[in-house]
Amino acid sequence: MARSKMRRAAASARGYARKVAPRHAILAVGLAAAVVFLIEPSVVASLTVAGRANLYNQVIIVAAALLGFMLTAITILVSLDTNRDIVKELHHGEGFKLLIATMLATVVFLLILTFLGIVGASFDTGKQPARSFELYYEWIALASAFVLALSSYYLSIVTYKVAANA
Repeated sequence: MARSKMRRAAASARGYARKVAPRHAILAVGLAAAVVFLIEPSVVASLTVAGRANLYNQVIIVAAALLGFMLTAITILVSLDTNRDIVKELHHGEGFKLLIATMLATVVFLLILTFLGIVGASFDTGKQPARSFELYYEWIALASAFVLALSSYYLSIVTYKVAANA
């Protein structure tokens, strides 16, 4: 009885992820763009040159560490033994594909964020205003955070799916 309830809950979670998942990644990136370009005044521009350099350096460290974790997680998930029943169940449906696709998008955003942080830390002298770079940097940082949160959400759905079928 309890097992069938858990299977129904897992099927419901799978159905929910399949219906709304493709839109969420696009909405997360769009929301980040709206916040940065339309609502929020630039946080990076309000910092001093030393403050911006410190921010860039700290974001480089965090983004690079998260990038490594995401690459490791993707490698582990992709290399799972497909002959096991639990892994076959994971591959059944769209949830696993959406998880991998979202994690790959997160890797791309974190890679861009790391690269832009290096560029910002290297070339920001404070003499020339770089408003467009700062806005773009803030957008990539916020979009990276949103897509990372979305990846975590999909990972929790897949983890629940495995736990419900174990």
